[in-house]
Amino acid sequence: MYAPKGVGCLYIKQGTKLYKSIEGAGQETNLRAGTENVLYIRAFGLACAISKAELSRRIAEHAHYIQIIYDKVKQFDHKVNGFAQYLFNMNQFEAHFTTKDLKTLPNTLNISFPGIPSNSLIAALNEKVCVSAGAACHSDEVKLSAVLKAIGVSNEVGMGTLRITVGDGLTEQMVEQAAQTIAEVVAVYQGQAVKPVVKKEETRKEDIYAMPVLAHVPQIETKVDVAKQNIQTCPEQTQNMLNLTQGLGCACKLRPQLLDRILKSLDFGKDPKLVIDGSTNDDAAVYLQNDTPIVLTTDFFSPVIDDPYLYGKIASSNALSDIYAMNAKPLTCLAVCGFNSSRMSDESIRNIMRGAIDVCKSVNVVIAGGHTIESIEPFFGLVCVGSTQMSNIRRNIIGFNPNTETYLIMTKQLGVGMVATGIKKGCVPKQSALYWSAANNMAEVNSSVEKVQSNMQFVNALTDITGFGLVGHLAEMLGELSAEVYFKSLPLIPGIKDLYDDFNSQVVNNFNNFEYATQRGFGVQVKEGFQKAIFCDPTTSGGLLFAVDGIENARTICQAVNGSLIGRVYQGKKKEIIVVDEVFREHKERVTGFFKE
Repeated sequence: MYAPKGVGCLYIKQGTKLYKSIEGAGQETNLRAGTENVLYIRAFGLACAISKAELSRRIAEHAHYIQIIYDKVKQFDHKVNGFAQYLFNMNQFEAHFTTKDLKTLPNTLNISFPGIPSNSLIAALNEKVCVSAGAACHSDEVKLSAVLKAIGVSNEVGMGTLRITVGDGLTEQMVEQAAQTIAEVVAVYQGQAVKPVVKKEETRKEDIYAMPVLAHVPQIETKVDVAKQNIQTCPEQTQNMLNLTQGLGCACKLRPQLLDRILKSLDFGKDPKLVIDGSTNDDAAVYLQNDTPIVLTTDFFSPVIDDPYLYGKIASSNALSDIYAMNAKPLTCLAVCGFNSSRMSDESIRNIMRGAIDVCKSVNVVIAGGHTIESIEPFFGLVCVGSTQMSNIRRNIIGFNPNTETYLIMTKQLGVGMVATGIKKGCVPKQSALYWSAANNMAEVNSSVEKVQSNMQFVNALTDITGFGLVGHLAEMLGELSAEVYFKSLPLIPGIKDLYDDFNSQVVNNFNNFEYATQRGFGVQVKEGFQKAIFCDPTTSGGLLFAVDGIENARTICQAVNGSLIGRVYQGKKKEIIVVDEVFREHKERVTGFFKE
């Protein structure tokens, strides 16, 4: 209809009695009190009149566009849901709309590609074509809709369904180009076109953004449009890994609230030799073998960056980090690999492994083996084994010492989650300083803890900052204590504030980590906007977070690990995390937190 969004009408079956929904005045034929939106009502009436006048043209044109799309994708294993499949089989789809007894829509194609999850197809289209998942899943549930179940659609077919809609504002050339894009993605998924992605010739912005969008939307140039011109494929002979996934690195984890709820409902049993298990939120398990602690951990995730080699390095650094966060030394590891051989080239898989091998070699660790499976969306990581003396183990929860102050130190930089999302959405070009700052930050191994072994007696607690963000991991570390964090002392990726200012609606996804901290009983005081986004940002392969007793000890350790003093711990009347918009300072003339009288 193309009327203003939010206006509509109610079609009432003859004989149906309606009751007044809002008491008061007699607007809406005395059914609902309230001032009518006259402009929108008039616009809706005009839209109806235009639609009536152009109905025949629209039906014929839209049916022709749907036929173009179907002709392009019918070569693949597919199923069209509904009566349209019969019409396509009989080559009568367009002709059907010249009759009066219409049994399907002219502007919508509901098509399934069995075995390929629709969310993976949408991710692979990477905003080149706007379609929706035909399964109509709820955001927090992955199940078939009641409508598709009612018409006998199987899970395999339904979960691979795309709903493609056309409308006014399109041209036949636009539809053909969009159909070609969809066909290329399906071909790769079904193993019919495994080719390296190579850099294409530059295309005009007008062609990029007017062509693929199957909707009647005004073309308004924004900062996002400008940024999308910077989307580049990986170098020749590699694939863009972000086109193969929806989740990004540690951001693909289950929501911490959900994970916490599930784990608390399970009984894993007890083993006296398992001195640290998963019940304590520590970074790794510790098993005593002949009085020698064996440190065990695993970590893997979907691609967080477009380049396969960098992805392998980052995933391995992230997995090894849990060993270092326990103040142990990695001994060996096993690779955990999920690849889609019909979508990924041999070279891409090889480069992921090369990145992992190079990181492990840098810390004198050999990958001893591993396991691979076929997976629609790729994932990679390591199972790591380490060791140390029991007295050297550091937990991730602070033991409060009333006789000394405890300070917080972190290594590496924050903002990785926003940059990773920006890379996927085209807001961060590959050759930019922001891209390489984030990539190098994630690929850096957290082995700096080895430099402070002579001062480890002053380290009260230790963890690493990953998917739950600084706020989530700090909440776990504090336990029943509180902390004051100095925002201007937080180490941030250079340029992250500009990225936030320009694209915050694109690169800030959610605040699950903030909710996780509040559910653990913390009152979190942080400014809305950029500060909250940084504090909650899900970090992939982030830095170490030290809790150190004594200011001089903290300064010594901070310098040795090239870290930043970011805050202090205190015992208050209630659990709280206060983010102060200042730099760290030693003196005690404070008005909040530990020094509040």
